[in-house]
Amino acid sequence: MDVVQCQRDELSAIQQELGGIRQAFGAAEGSLNKMNEVAGLHLAQTDAMRGQLSQRTTEFALLRRELELRDEKIRTMAQQMLPAPEPGDARPSAKPKARKRKPSSPVAASGAVTTTPPPKAR
Repeated sequence: MDVVQCQRDELSAIQQELGGIRQAFGAAEGSLNKMNEVAGLHLAQTDAMRGQLSQRTTEFALLRRELELRDEKIRTMAQQMLPAPEPGDARPSAKPKARKRKPSSPVAASGAVTTTPPPKAR
């Protein structure tokens, strides 16, 4: 009977060990499920943040363009507000300057007075 009792004791020890293993496995499985749940939440948060980042990037680009357009408008308005140049202003005019004529004769080149009167102003 010793052999049978020894086998029963061994079987009981194995069953206890199996129960401990099953309990540890259940706890590990529960932890894994909880980790998967938390990971899913983190992925959802990451996706939401990516969407917000994309939206903010678009808003930033639109605001930057709006600022550029306003700056351009301010420059244009500032140019329009500048006073018009006075007739005697030192600024160069848009009219081309008249060319000086080459003297047609040596007498004219010397600065001699000609007998033809200048044209009358209208």
